[in-house]
This record gives sequence, C-alpha cells and structure tokens, in this order.
Amino acid sequence: MDWSHNVDTPEHADAAVDALMSSGSRAVFAHGGGARMWQCPSTVPHDRDVLRVQGRYFSSDDQLVTLAFAARGPQFATHDVTIQDWKLVRELGVPVTVHAGDGEWGRSRPIEWMRDHGMLAEDLTVVHANTLADDELRMLADAGVAVSVSADVESQMGHGWPATGRLLDAGIRPSLSIDVCSSNGGSMFNAMKTTISMQRAIDNAAEERPGEQERLRLRCRDVIEFATIEGARAAGLDHKVGSITAGKEADIILIRADSLAMTPLNNPAAPSCTPHTPGWSTRSWWPDGS
Repeated sequence: MDWSHNVDTPEHADAAVDALMSSGSRAVFAHGGGARMWQCPSTVPHDRDVLRVQGRYFSSDDQLVTLAFAARGPQFATHDVTIQDWKLVRELGVPVTVHAGDGEWGRSRPIEWMRDHGMLAEDLTVVHANTLADDELRMLADAGVAVSVSADVESQMGHGWPATGRLLDAGIRPSLSIDVCSSNGGSMFNAMKTTISMQRAIDNAAEERPGEQERLRLRCRDVIEFATIEGARAAGLDHKVGSITAGKEADIILIRADSLAMTPLNNPAAPSCTPHTPGWSTRSWWPDGS
C-alpha cells in the first residue's frame, strides 16, 4: 500500500498512479494530501480530486492497482474536518487507512472518538497504535479493524514502543509497514527483523530473569504471516493474495537461498524458540503447516 500523502496537485496524483501501474506490481494507491493538508490540526478538508482519480483510473476492483483513502483522522485534523473526510470516504466506497496512536497525540483517545462517530469498521486500517490505551485496542478488535506496525520508524521517531505484543493480547494480528522509505528504506525483511527484535526485548524486560522465559510468544513464523497474509488482509486483498492457496492469484515472490545473506538455511521460518526452550518446532511456514 502506497500511503501517498505528497499529493499536492492533481498532477502529483496522476504521476503517482501512473508509476504504480507502470511497475506491473500489485499495489493499493491510498490517496492522501499534500503539505497544505498537514498543518496540524488541519482545517483543510481532503481534496475532492480523489473522485476524479477514481473515475479516471479505477473502474474496477479487480485491477492490479486499486484505490484506498489515506485519511488524517482526529489526531491531525479537526473533528469537523475528520467527519467531512469520512463522508467522502463513504462516497468513494473504498478502504480507508489512518495514523493513530503515534506519540503523545495518541493519548487523546482518538479511537474512542472515532468509535463514537461510527468510523470503526472492517474496511479501516490503523497505522502505529503505540500510545493507544488498552481498551482502545479492544475497540479496534471488536470492530474488526486492521492495525499495521511500523517498528523501524516508531523506534526512532518517538512514537512509543511498537504495540505488537499489546495488539496480540487484544486479539489483533498486525500487518507490517515502513513509514517512511526515505528514512528507513523499504526492506520488508528489515521490518520483520525489527518487529520481532523489539517485541522480544519488551518481553524479556518484563521477565524477572530476562532471557529465561519458558516460551517466546512471538515466533518467526508469526512475523512472516504479518508480512504476508496479514498485509493482504489489511489491504483488503486477502481473498486474492497473501498465501499460497487454491483459487488465489499467483502473486509469488521467490527468494534465492544460496546467497551469503541466507546461509545457513535449514528452516525457512527458523526455530520458533531459543535454545533455552525444550521442544522447539521444526514446522515450516507454509500455510497448510506441512
């Protein structure tokens, strides 16, 4: 998903969509706004040029590139503007994604406000969630909202500790995101590595004797699923892609296993626990568990 909030003009939007379509990749273009829409808290409504973009480029939901709405939400826009933006979302009839729970602004209970205004739904993805309250995470879970963790940027930009473990406790399996490629690069492997490392550090710090917990709750297999099927689910594409399943599209990435970076390779998803834990699993990461 291209969370595209550098759309200053219609020409910016056209160029961004053209780039995604020319790449031949499957992608979701999430129409955001340019700098004038990010003077927080913004009083500028979302640009209705998104209606033109939809009519010109997105005639079908069965394209390689599809449309979503990148909303600012109540942390970054006034409540009146957020309500107005959501009316535009419903007019478009497309999935919506919003940043919430990043840094001190996330303590203003934005999810409770969104719930009270009927904005929580299964077509919504919340990015970050670091500083949301535990009961707000349960609100997201109850509404079927997807959440995306950006552990790399969250740890360096003061968003708060990545919420991976707290999301799992609330019953949410997150997807992964970068935010932003110009800062951290776009490597999904780096995102996976940071996500598991940060959560294991948090879990270890909570132990009376760090490093000696009986079983690590976050496995490599989990994080691979966050990067694949959960990412597809957050993008509204899990009926098409995200797992090797009969009837889905053949969007498959092959990874060479004979490079120095992949050596030694004995289990594609690595053991599910540390040597301290008896009974570690050799189960592969294939969706059927074979």
